Amino acid sequence: MLFPQDKPFKVMFYNVENFFDTQDDSTTNDNDFLPTSKRQWTQERFNLKVSHLYKTIIAVGKDRQPDIIGLSEVENIRCLKALVLYSPLSSFEYRIVHYDSPDPRGIDVALLYNPQTFKVLKSNPCAVWIGDKRKHKTRDILMVKGVILPHDTMFVFVNHWSSRLKGEELSEPKRKQSAEVLRQKIDSICSINIMANIIIIGDFNDNPDNESITKVLLANDCSTTTNNQLCNLSKHYSFQGTYKYKGNWETFDQIIVSKTIYKTFPNIEVHICAEPFLLIDDDKYSGQKPLGTYNGMRYTGGFSDHLPVMLELSK
Repeated sequence: MLFPQDKPFKVMFYNVENFFDTQDDSTTNDNDFLPTSKRQWTQERFNLKVSHLYKTIIAVGKDRQPDIIGLSEVENIRCLKALVLYSPLSSFEYRIVHYDSPDPRGIDVALLYNPQTFKVLKSNPCAVWIGDKRKHKTRDILMVKGVILPHDTMFVFVNHWSSRLKGEELSEPKRKQSAEVLRQKIDSICSINIMANIIIIGDFNDNPDNESITKVLLANDCSTTTNNQLCNLSKHYSFQGTYKYKGNWETFDQIIVSKTIYKTFPNIEVHICAEPFLLIDDDKYSGQKPLGTYNGMRYTGGFSDHLPVMLELSK
């Protein structure tokens, strides 16, 4: 079955919050997610995590499952196989694009895709060096070139930029470095084909109005962009955010496209998947918040501390 012309091509992104297996990896710092750790990350809890993830993917897909799914905070290929091959999601026959990244904790980005609607032509991790002396690397950016069958070539970039753990201002240069690397990749593609179709998804740990997005990546409101700039569709989300920190909603999980996407797919919809089962009452700050797997060190058995986002493309 090829891409059904009467149905949208669906692109999902989800930060799945610490999707670790229970095995100790001596090459990474995964000690917080072992059965013997303070978090007590057991096989039972891992199995529930897998169950929650496939439930989420099925629920947000509604009438038809996502054609491609970008994921972040995945420890390794074993976790992805547990989800794709050994859960009820196996009936959809997703395939995996994944590379181990240099993240100290071992968390990576990945892409799942339906081979009946998307054909992968090539993929590679894009290294992001931090600082002028190129001594340290942060998480790679995943680039996948493919074809939305039968004939539309597409470049997809999956991101997970550096966190704000040490404060927004102190950590900002790292995210700007990721933005610069991504911008260089976009410019390289556009130098060959100015009409290239490009989709950028990820957890950027910055909001759509931060400088890493607006001034370095050059992703802004679609009405103000030129052909070599990018449209940030996240500005059209109807829900208030994808991640909540100290009572404030942030829009860290974004969907950005090249302006040429509008010519290939005139009908575009984008939204945050705020399904009721993904949310819980925020007793401390009022309102609701994502139901995460942990609240600090306390196990809550939820889904993720981020909400997934969805892009739907129709002709």
